[in-house]
Amino acid sequence: MIFLAMFIGCLNTLTVASATEQGVRIVWKEGKVKGNIEVQNAVLSSTFVYEASRDTRKAVKGSAFQIANAAKQSLLINFSDAGIAPGPKPALVTIRTANHAFSFFLRDVTSGSPIYIPSYGVAVVPATDFRSYRQVEETVLSRGLLTKAEQTNLLPEASWDQIAPNTRNMSAPISLGLGRDMRMFDITEELQDVINGMYKVIRPNNSLETGYSTYSYSIPETGNRRLSYQYALGRGVGPLNNIRRWIEDGTLPIYHSETRDDDVE
Repeated sequence: MIFLAMFIGCLNTLTVASATEQGVRIVWKEGKVKGNIEVQNAVLSSTFVYEASRDTRKAVKGSAFQIANAAKQSLLINFSDAGIAPGPKPALVTIRTANHAFSFFLRDVTSGSPIYIPSYGVAVVPATDFRSYRQVEETVLSRGLLTKAEQTNLLPEASWDQIAPNTRNMSAPISLGLGRDMRMFDITEELQDVINGMYKVIRPNNSLETGYSTYSYSIPETGNRRLSYQYALGRGVGPLNNIRRWIEDGTLPIYHSETRDDDVE
């Protein structure tokens, strides 16, 4: 009982510590900015339009704000009862303007790693950080960091032999035919990763009507439902993946499928 009381006391201490006050400053690159502030798991206690050159603050009523000159002014926002500790229910702030909207976790805002969105021309720093957008940008760019896309572009060109062993072994239907109409059809085998993989299925396609090369053809006799021909060979689907598929000489549009059922092929 004593241990349980101590444990509950520790939980209460953690809960109280997670709700604190914190402020951020949002700086834009340039232009006029008009928008709204949305907050989850925190209380919007006060908002100011701050101008560093004059060291003045103009109070904003409610969640709507307007900045006349973003190059000189910034938005100072203070929150109370904010969830900034690691764990569930973090304080989430959303800024919606006429051109863009973005969200960030309040606990992620630090001077060392500010929220920097160059495509929107905006950055988020702690309330005590008085850098402008351009100063934040210079600091971030001076580190020579790369996005994941930029890192990928610097890698050598990958080959099939490098990629194939690291990808999923997925089963794709075989598409055969003479043109992009009903003479085009798909063949699906009863493989382990195929939906309703209990039968072999042949589906005529009608891409001229639908615009999709894998969209099944429909006829009045089937109630205008997708037409497919299902059939099974041997004793049905067993526990083993015993189907081998290939095309003639590896290149010709002649499809081969071999099913092994015990000692019968």
